Amino acid sequence: MLTLDAALEADLRKVMARRGLKSEEETLRILVKEEAERDIEETARRLAAIERFRGSIPNNPTEPTDWQREKAWVNEGMTH
Repeated sequence: MLTLDAALEADLRKVMARRGLKSEEETLRILVKEEAERDIEETARRLAAIERFRGSIPNNPTEPTDWQREKAWVNEGMTH
């Protein structure tokens, strides 16, 4: 049975071979950079979703939210 270290080493070797890389250090640097880029993209998507949500909350609490307006519009269309 492979130990965790041996399994990680085998995976690293596979990545190196697949990408044609010679250095473990270079391979790890590339993998960390790619993971960081994915994290940044995910954070940007989440922030955009938060901003969209904030935009749907009216400054005036008596003003209907976007989804309430849409629901009213749909309901109005169904009654006519």
